[in-house]
Amino acid sequence: MQQTILPDAQKLYEEISGRLDAQTTASTHIPATVFLIVLVTLLCAVYSTRWWARRPTGRRLNIGLVAGGLAVLIVMVWVGTALAICIANSRSAKSPGDSLKTITELAISAQQARADETLLLLRRGDEDVRNESYDARFDVMHKALTVYLAGSDVIAKSDLQKAYQLLSPWRQAHDQIISYVAEGKPQATTKVALGTDKRGLRTGSSPASRNPRA
Repeated sequence: MQQTILPDAQKLYEEISGRLDAQTTASTHIPATVFLIVLVTLLCAVYSTRWWARRPTGRRLNIGLVAGGLAVLIVMVWVGTALAICIANSRSAKSPGDSLKTITELAISAQQARADETLLLLRRGDEDVRNESYDARFDVMHKALTVYLAGSDVIAKSDLQKAYQLLSPWRQAHDQIISYVAEGKPQATTKVALGTDKRGLRTGSSPASRNPRA
């Protein structure tokens, strides 16, 4: 779980998410080259019309150039409006995608932290390593949730707020587990981990286990 499944799952998600994000970002860019080409075409039409008007033909305007220029202008306005709508929709669609990415990364971090905590209970001799790993993942979750909840256009905000509120009791329970492990009290440690400790500390009620939707 720690060495293969969760890291591979995170790597796979990041790769797919990166591809999707690149495509979505590309669709939100304004095609400046296209507009530049059309603008140059219109300027050439204007210049040609002025050049033609100076010729000794008695014509002030060339019907073909005027019609072509108007057609290009109409198409430019039409395409520009359609592009503006598409770009606006693409940018608005990025917000749920970013939210899903954050939520997925939080779920992976929570599972990794929970795995560190479980291994800390099952194995002896590497408690410090597991505790450091748990602390790092917990800090990642805390920071990510803080940044996420500060946003205005996010999804599942109420569920993530509940998850954020669960971080504090989970941290307290984890600290109690560390204390019991150091004191050599496996039964008390197990009670805290399972959420049956009389003091009400519930590390078994981590955001990853109590609120599956978050």
